[in-house]
Amino acid sequence: MTRTEKKFIATPLDRDHLGELPGERLDADPLQAASISLNVIAVGANGVTLGYTGLNGNHPSTYGNAVFVWQNEAAIPYGAPPLATTPLKGNSPSGTTSVEFDVKMGLDYVLGYSTGGTVESIASWAYIPPQEEGFQYFSTTTAPVPGGVTSDVVVAKFITPAGNDAAANKNWVGIWVASTGSFTNPPKFRADAPSGATGRVPVHGTYTRDTTYTIGYFTGKSLTTLAATCTFST
Repeated sequence: MTRTEKKFIATPLDRDHLGELPGERLDADPLQAASISLNVIAVGANGVTLGYTGLNGNHPSTYGNAVFVWQNEAAIPYGAPPLATTPLKGNSPSGTTSVEFDVKMGLDYVLGYSTGGTVESIASWAYIPPQEEGFQYFSTTTAPVPGGVTSDVVVAKFITPAGNDAAANKNWVGIWVASTGSFTNPPKFRADAPSGATGRVPVHGTYTRDTTYTIGYFTGKSLTTLAATCTFST
């Protein structure tokens, strides 16, 4: 941990209201959000060609990004062994990959994009229904909760794949005093995510007016598992 990092253990907040928050209320104007998105390009008897668009600064090969596939409905079956695993090659944040496995007609499949090379760090998924059309997609997202920004705390909401246990899988939220996130520079403030696939995280720190901040959501312990960001100004 660097000198600029401050680590706090988050406690779940009531989802219906924020209650009293410490510090002076600050207006938060969201500027830009980014996440990892997927696109099914082609489906054949021997596998799937998958397109992906990631976050600026990500190096998929160096950081161990991978794609997993299961025969399953539109959800990641945490705890079940995948049919195949494909490590990503190349270090451009966006690209295509071929996921090779035996595609059987009349069955559905879900492919998960992992930021850390494990099932537990999956951030996005693509679903292929039995008729091989009408694909569905999901991406992890984060953002400040409306009314949840003060001079002492930023309450960030997160949405991850259903079935993910954010606490057990070492998910966390970081905030940079910057207009972008980073895979190499630690955020100034951070907090561990509570249990569940969705929720809210109070990230305590010192926040000021007329300043730009970026929230980052991480699907694993490492900085290189950054899965989603949201930049806002006060």
